[in-house]
Parts: sequence; C-alpha cells; structure tokens
Amino acid sequence: RAAQLLREHLDEYPRDALALFQATGAIAMSGRADREQERLAMVEGAASAYGDDWYFHSLYSFSLHEVQRFEESRRLSERSLTLYPRNGSASHNIAHVYFETVDNDNGAGFLDGWLPEYDRDAPLHPHLCWHLALFHLAAGHYDRVIEIYDRDITPAQVQQRSTLFDSSSLLWRWQMYGCTGTSLPWQPVHGLAERITARAGVAFADAHAAMAFAACGDDIAVGRLIDAWRDLDAKGHPLAGSVMLPLIDGLAAFARGEYEQAVQRLAPIAGDIHRVGGSHAQWEVFEETLVEAYLRAGRGDEAIALLRTRLDRRPSARDNFWIGRAQTDIGAPHAGAASLREARRLWPSADHDAPEQAALTRQLTNSGH
Repeated sequence: RAAQLLREHLDEYPRDALALFQATGAIAMSGRADREQERLAMVEGAASAYGDDWYFHSLYSFSLHEVQRFEESRRLSERSLTLYPRNGSASHNIAHVYFETVDNDNGAGFLDGWLPEYDRDAPLHPHLCWHLALFHLAAGHYDRVIEIYDRDITPAQVQQRSTLFDSSSLLWRWQMYGCTGTSLPWQPVHGLAERITARAGVAFADAHAAMAFAACGDDIAVGRLIDAWRDLDAKGHPLAGSVMLPLIDGLAAFARGEYEQAVQRLAPIAGDIHRVGGSHAQWEVFEETLVEAYLRAGRGDEAIALLRTRLDRRPSARDNFWIGRAQTDIGAPHAGAASLREARRLWPSADHDAPEQAALTRQLTNSGH
C-alpha cells in the first residue's frame, strides 16, 4: 500500500526526489519477481522532470546496472560525478559496474582514489569500503580484505544501516571460499543480528542475520528466526514459505556441513533468491552458497550448469576455480585442468600462500599441470 501511495504522489509531484528515492526503495524490498524492472520503469517515468540533474542521474544509474545495462549506468554516474564530484551514490554505482564486469583492479583503483576525501561518517562510507573489500577478495588479496574489514566494516567499529549486510556477507564469503584457517570475528556480527531481528520480518536483514547465527552455530537463534517466519507465512507473507524459510534452513544446513540438505533447500529457490532484496552484488552470496554446496555434496554436474550461466556473463577467477573442481570431480580431468589454469591466469596478483590459492595449486598439481 505504501508503494501505491508513493506512486500516486509522484504522479502529481515527480520532482519530489526524496519520495522518488523512497519509492524505489519500497520496490527494491517488495519481494516482487520483477522488482528490478519495476524500479527502472518508475525512474524512467520521472526522467523528463529532472533534466541534467546530478541526483537523478545517480538514481537512474543504479536501476540500470541492476538490469545489466552497464555502460549506460557508467555514463550516467560519470556525468553525475562531473556535476557533483562528492556524490557517494554515483561512486557506488560505478563500483557496481566494475563488480559486475569483474574489473577488480580498476574498481579497487577507483575507490582507493575516491574514498580518502569522503567523510567516514557518511552513510555510504562503510558500504563503499565493502565494495573495495570485494574487489580485493575477487583478486585474491586476502590480507587487504581483513585490513579493510577491521577498519571500516566490522560492527565493532561501525554502526550504519548497511553494517549487518556488509559484515555478515563478507565474513560468510571469506569462510566459504576457504580464505583462512583461523576463526573469524563473528561475535560482533551475531550481536548486531540479534538486535536487528528482535522484530523479524524484513527479508533482506533476516537473511543476513541467518548467516551470522548459522556461522556461530547458534541453533537457538536460527530456530527463533524460523519460528518468526513461520508465523509470517501463516499470516500470508509472500516471501515466507516460498523463499525465506528454505533460505534460512539452507544456510544453517550449509554451516553445519550438511551439504546435501543445503542443496535440497537452496536449489529449488535459486531463481527467486533475488526477491529478498538488495543489489545483485549483495544477494549473489546466497547463489554462491548453492554453488559451494553442490561441490561439497558431490553434485558436480549441477555446479557446472550454474557456473556456466555465471561465466557466460563475465570472466571470473573463482568461478573458473569452482568449475575446474567440479569437472575434475565428475571425471573430466582435461577440462578441469584447463579451467584451473584459467583461474590461475585470472589471479595474477593473488596472495599465493593463502589457503584458497594453496588449494588451487594442489588441484593443478593433482591434475598433472
């Protein structure tokens, strides 16, 4: 109902920029299967009222990169930065374009150059640092990732709107990729997740809280979250039974090492996970959990099928590493070796003594390459 009221208001006052921002946010968290296209349509519908406006360009740019119109998104954000160079939203969009096109070096270089003059108390500062950490994680710069996390992202240092999302998803990725053999600083994230889910019902927040609870082995907190979403399901919440309950259960199963159970819960909802909200860069962590669950459950064919769709979109060192593992496991050693070599080629500056890189080296050695 709120989204409809905002639409009615914007029909009369299209230049109410705050209302337009709120409307796009309402759509983003609506749970609709076509939310990305709906948000873009709303923003495009207001374009004639704004002209060459730095704020509107950045809002429009975000909607474009979420439907894979990357060059249009980049151009609008670059224009926005020309008009207002300290625009965090436009810089955020450019970071997304670099992320989606796996241009890690240029993405990290852009943010490293832009962030020093950006106020550390600004709402987007920790989230932009999360993007910077993702570039370094994708490039295999593991020590740099933890340095950024400890300084700019952890709830022990930062309390922003995005803190739970950024910290939980980054630590989950770090743990899932096998980047370290040591324990991770989950407890501050767990505490924040408990506070945020005291009243459950926001799908995006609760999905990230589930990762923190599961990673800490807190079955009681996971159970409370599941009970809350069962109540919401009984009340007709459109995401509860169809997406959130299997997602929470699947994440918990993965953390327990029950990979077949994780696959059974996550695979049927793979096409609907984006409905929890957030950007593709944010909800992709759930998709990657399914990839790793396939691999650990010995279901290499299904891992390859999912990874092919990702690699058809953009090159990725980690996706090639994953697909090489899967090909080797299903008895295709030559294809597996080729994928592993491609992973190594795409990781030229990685910290090669790190656990994930050591695992790649072992795979290459075992393949005879």
